[in-house]
Amino acid sequence: MKTNARTLMVFAALTAVLSATSALAIQAEGPEAADILNSPVTSFTTIQLIFVNVIRWIYTIFFVVAVLFILLAAYNFVTS
Repeated sequence: MKTNARTLMVFAALTAVLSATSALAIQAEGPEAADILNSPVTSFTTIQLIFVNVIRWIYTIFFVVAVLFILLAAYNFVTS
């Protein structure tokens, strides 16, 4: 159990470091900075809408897979 906690701590530390370096890279200047400024994400509401759409897709895929598993279980039950 301690190795799982340790692995989680290392993963969290690496994620924090990568996030910090990504944030610094975003502040670059030049042609890349102009592309970042023309991002379709212009407000927090847009970020929320993107997040909601991603969750809806995951939710839909989850239930489609669940129905497929139910049909597979029913087929196995009937043919056994």
